Amino acid sequence: MTHDDVCRLPATALARAIRENQLSPVDVADAFVERVERVNPGLNALTYFDADQVRADARELERAQRADRPLGPLHGVPFTIKDLTAMKGLPLTFGMVPLKDNSARATRRS
Repeated sequence: MTHDDVCRLPATALARAIRENQLSPVDVADAFVERVERVNPGLNALTYFDADQVRADARELERAQRADRPLGPLHGVPFTIKDLTAMKGLPLTFGMVPLKDNSARATRRS
């Protein structure tokens, strides 16, 4: 399966492939990182992307899976958080260029 194939799987199929050890969270992360790095410069859909953090998180998810810890239904499935949501230390631009240097000071509470 190519990286593009992985990126085109529905979340449910991706989660199933991870649960059934057909794909690892690291394999999935690598596929999505490669795609974001290839496609995002032309789209500018993501204003902030930390590939190192994505890969570190995937390694932790893989360790949890190998240790037979309980897995959530979307374990290993990548997702993004829009910069409309305050996440401490991350950009909070609301999609506006004048706020390009703004970052959240505290985590948003529901």
